[in-house]
Amino acid sequence: MLTAELADLTRKTLALMKDATTQGIVVNTGLQYYDLEAQAKRLYPVLTPLRNRIPRVKKPGYGIQPNWKAITAINSSTPSQFVGVSEGHRGAKISLTEKDYSAPYKGIGLENSATFESAYASEGFDDVRSLAQITTLEALMIGEENMILTGNTSMALGTTPTPTGVASGSDGSFGAGTAFFFCVALTPFGVQYVGGTIAPTTSAIPSANWPAPTFTKNNADGSSDVVNGGVGQISAQGSIATGANNHVVITVAPVKGAAGYAWYVGTTTGAANCFLAAITDIPTVTVLGPGNASNQAANAAGLSSDHSTVSLAFDGLTTFALNGVGGKTPGYYATLSGGPLTSDGHGGVTQIETAFQYFWDNFRISRGLEIWVGSRQAKNITNIVLSGTTNPVYNLIMQNGAAQGDITAGALVTSYLNRYSLDGAQRVPVRVHPFMPQSWIFFNLTEVPYPNANVPGVARIVTRQEYYSKEWPIVTREYDYGVYADEVLQHYIPLGLGVLADCQ
Repeated sequence: MLTAELADLTRKTLALMKDATTQGIVVNTGLQYYDLEAQAKRLYPVLTPLRNRIPRVKKPGYGIQPNWKAITAINSSTPSQFVGVSEGHRGAKISLTEKDYSAPYKGIGLENSATFESAYASEGFDDVRSLAQITTLEALMIGEENMILTGNTSMALGTTPTPTGVASGSDGSFGAGTAFFFCVALTPFGVQYVGGTIAPTTSAIPSANWPAPTFTKNNADGSSDVVNGGVGQISAQGSIATGANNHVVITVAPVKGAAGYAWYVGTTTGAANCFLAAITDIPTVTVLGPGNASNQAANAAGLSSDHSTVSLAFDGLTTFALNGVGGKTPGYYATLSGGPLTSDGHGGVTQIETAFQYFWDNFRISRGLEIWVGSRQAKNITNIVLSGTTNPVYNLIMQNGAAQGDITAGALVTSYLNRYSLDGAQRVPVRVHPFMPQSWIFFNLTEVPYPNANVPGVARIVTRQEYYSKEWPIVTREYDYGVYADEVLQHYIPLGLGVLADCQ
């Protein structure tokens, strides 16, 4: 990247140095000063709110994983009326629920380089060697943030359920006959790797070879790693009779942990004859006709087995919510199956109210909750709160602007009132996260809800080796740098997390 920028600068400089014959000196003569500001402007977002806030602790550099124990319930099987005792007798023994947890360390790292020529050319202007290291660190932090939120090394999606379909309408290209279809569930990583933003009901196919069950990561030392692409196992074939000019609405049972679904459609039976027609982030799609034969077929290599977990990653917060730590004690989970959020009629969102009540009724959790959403759900929540009742519950603050009559348009729900609390209603922040799946709402816990819990916090990054930068021995005429860390996300209270999935 640095070499390309310098090459571009060289081209521009040479363009200024071209011979010219003019009457008098004009701009095109090329004698003017080339005004370029020193130090490259790093115009890219480094948005890592979770990484910035979660405490980091250095553990001694031995062992392969941190291990800890937790008591998750006391006396859960004894009714409160049983605490009474008869004269001269002892009380009943309480029961304890104890869980053993562990999470293996994972190495993370990226590399960059700067050629000798780039260092010569930028001397006295910019420090390209320093720039190579700082940009690599920032890139690593961005990837780490994504892993903290959605990393998945333990929760496989498994085999996608068999989809069903309904044929109707006169706007499609199906004829009298049968439509055949398959579905593949995708994790958040699978959705990101497919192409980022996925429309909820329309196709978004960036390449004929997607989704990729695996891909090869080529490393700077000449080695390579085969990495799973966040793709579940393809479903069995579904079918539906079609009429002239029909379209087909295809639906699959929601898959826990899925943030997207790939749909393969054809008019001849068999996986080899059904081709990728759409990718959505909810478990339903409307297709006007079969997939393009130049797209990936449903019998593509790797789709017949599960490739949804990534062994080089550690589990993130949403995986803890869905699967617990190592499959133990998960948090709240609900699915809208592709439906919309709904108003509770009192200025709130029904599904968020249900989640808050669950946390209180089951675990007495109310303080320290926060809601993370993508841009679509931020808009949906605001629309529901503002229009979901004739008696809305919100405050309007009127004040004079710089000029008389200034009006600021627009509204955004930035906090939500949780009414289920011993201390009265609690304001829960609503925040937009750059890596949040658009069809998910994530409930995060930031405070330990129980006094005397004997835990250092809700979550922390445990490092066997903190960030370090390594300048490798010179083997070519370039400086090679790597930025690495060895760490894992440790979570003590996964039952305080939650995911509301498959929201339209």
